[in-house]
Amino acid sequence: MMKRRFRLISLCLALVMMVSLLAACGSDSSESGSSAGNSGSSQSGGDGGGVTPLSGDNLPVNESGNPDPYGRYSEPITIRIGQLISATDTFPEGDSIEDNQYLRYVKETMNIDVEIVWQAGSQSDFDQKINLAIASNDLPDAVRAKDTQYRSMVKFQQVADMSAVYEQFASDTFKQVVAMTDGKGMEAVTVDGQMLALPGIPVETDGYGLMYIRQDWLDTLGLPVPTTVDDLAATAQAFIDNNMGGNNTIGILGPQNGGNLYETFLQSTNGLYTFGPIFSAFRSYPAFWLKDGEGNAVYGSLTSETRAALEKLAEMYAAGLIDPEMGIRKDSGEVMKSGQAGIFFGPWWMGYGGVSDAVKNDPNASWMAYAGPLTDDGVWAPHLGSPVVEYTVVRKDYEHPEAAVLLANYFLRDEQTFDTTALSMGYYPVRTVLAAKNESTFSYDVLSKFLAGEEMPSYDSLLYKLLDNDLATVKDAKLEPYDDYRVEYWDTANANFSRMYSLLVGAGAIENALQNQQVEIVYSELYSQTATMEDKWTNLKKLEDETFLKIIMGEAPLEEFDSFVQTWLAQGGQEITDEVTEAIS
Repeated sequence: MMKRRFRLISLCLALVMMVSLLAACGSDSSESGSSAGNSGSSQSGGDGGGVTPLSGDNLPVNESGNPDPYGRYSEPITIRIGQLISATDTFPEGDSIEDNQYLRYVKETMNIDVEIVWQAGSQSDFDQKINLAIASNDLPDAVRAKDTQYRSMVKFQQVADMSAVYEQFASDTFKQVVAMTDGKGMEAVTVDGQMLALPGIPVETDGYGLMYIRQDWLDTLGLPVPTTVDDLAATAQAFIDNNMGGNNTIGILGPQNGGNLYETFLQSTNGLYTFGPIFSAFRSYPAFWLKDGEGNAVYGSLTSETRAALEKLAEMYAAGLIDPEMGIRKDSGEVMKSGQAGIFFGPWWMGYGGVSDAVKNDPNASWMAYAGPLTDDGVWAPHLGSPVVEYTVVRKDYEHPEAAVLLANYFLRDEQTFDTTALSMGYYPVRTVLAAKNESTFSYDVLSKFLAGEEMPSYDSLLYKLLDNDLATVKDAKLEPYDDYRVEYWDTANANFSRMYSLLVGAGAIENALQNQQVEIVYSELYSQTATMEDKWTNLKKLEDETFLKIIMGEAPLEEFDSFVQTWLAQGGQEITDEVTEAIS
């Protein structure tokens, strides 16, 4: 019996993998913010043309009885979902997975009963249950899916058309979030003119890799901020020659043991101590999927630009400019915090990621962030993560598809009212990730104008949830002169230092570049795995990581890159590339 069951499950999984491969071919008057400066503006995420509003006896309505994005069902409805859980999660006394603050809130505000039809103890288990549901055509009423899962559901016509319910029931804030993606969010969920999912939109700022430099060292040596890779190398050499961090000064930090040399299409954001920005300066995007002139997929690690970037990194490592213990060091962050290093690459939020500790160890450690290095023709060419991180799909023929939109509206409005110390937000039913893509950079813009005494742009506090508090507390951490961000003009002991530094220094570097520099942003053509990747990607990525690390550290000649390309293609890479070409065409 167990053998028969195992064969059945294996058959289902095989079918799902085949399905994924085949699929690759193929205004709201009640909404208001808490700030007196709210704009209250409305932007639609779709054209709405030809969409017929829903009608029926049991739609979510307001007190006047009219359908409303913040309405309530007059009669209770039920939505069936799957739920990801963790063995380490604990519920407050008296609560459970079937009865907790989120489900009670949903019942009280919307009159929706949530039925959990299956549970998963890990993300991989959750994915497997979705895959089995696709194979058996037995989806929950609503579920959050990955890109390849969404494509499979669409291929087999398992999902509802959300065009009408989105146009009628999505809140103004929801539509603003989608509209901010410049069409990418809507494009990702639209097939043949039908909106077949709700897009999960992340904060875009997390994808940018910035160049962090000890500004106090630059000032001491009278050096300008480096712009090109050659400038960066010269600056690192000057730091080392002058023993700015002591006798063992490290010019440029690299990844620690287990860290990434660069961001990938599967881990595309929040790169810390990577060389992603150096590769980008060569217009090289390793581990990203690009398109050639004929629309075919190209794996960025195989390009001549990547070869050139590796050659330069090997040259810099041989010259002693890069941490000699790169790749084997236990914690690169400890070197930065100790004051031994002068340059590293990281995301905008480094106020939370080690700078605070660096300043505690050395009050003169003035780390500043810059958009760079630039290409030889003066362009900042960063790569970013996916504009859509997941897809909220509704089962075809589910009676109340608007319920998924309603759940998203309310969470976007009220998420700050939940006690996340008691229970993770992951237990909110079918929580669609929705964030203003410019949340961090817009906050910098408002705060910098506020500190300068200039007129600030109006904003929606539902969209920028932390900005009211940021304005109330920024002067607790930032000292005069307000336009000088060097460490001596901060109260680094203030509780708000980490956030304010991250916004004014980190996000500020991004916003200033976007406004004042020539910027060319690159996205991966795909951010999820194809069927063949499930079996072969781990070994292919290991081959890539080991080969590139050896080349940089001088343990293999540059010509090893050419052999790597041929081996990668022969060991499944060509098959994967063909699958990606189908998926993006």
